[in-house]
Amino acid sequence: MNEGNDHFTSVPGGDYGLPRKASGGISGDYDNDGWIDLFMPIAWTDFGTQTNALLRGLGDRTFGVVTDCVIATDTVGGRGTNAAAWGDWDGDGDVDLVVCNMEDGAFFYRNDGHGQFTRLTTILDQMGTIIHAYWGDYDNDGLLDLAVTYWDGTYHTGLLGTRTGTRTTGSSST
Repeated sequence: MNEGNDHFTSVPGGDYGLPRKASGGISGDYDNDGWIDLFMPIAWTDFGTQTNALLRGLGDRTFGVVTDCVIATDTVGGRGTNAAAWGDWDGDGDVDLVVCNMEDGAFFYRNDGHGQFTRLTTILDQMGTIIHAYWGDYDNDGLLDLAVTYWDGTYHTGLLGTRTGTRTTGSSST
């Protein structure tokens, strides 16, 4: 933990009862309570299908496992989830989530603002396997855009305009 004086202190992790291999988590405050929350993507799934994990920051240096939202119940199979990105896609003040799965496509979750999410069908579903996703305001219009790399037989880069579904495909290679 950052002590604020150029020093970090080790904090015990804890056992959250999550029998999975995490491939690298991302942090964000999905419930806007001022505490960091964690999305933990599952790596290779040796056990058929599993779920990714969403951990809610409790404000006391611990996390609670979220079990009652679609992020925690959607299953991922095969090679698991390789990347995810938080971003306020719809501009409503809470972060939404893009989850990039190796074999199950991309899952796009809109934050409904009360600790719940809705999985949306988006243009990402037509792009093959999304490898990585990055949020940023690429055209300086004040709205987040989503840049992705994806595979549909060859590697591509793509840029999706926020809220419009506009798709621009960039370079590819084999």
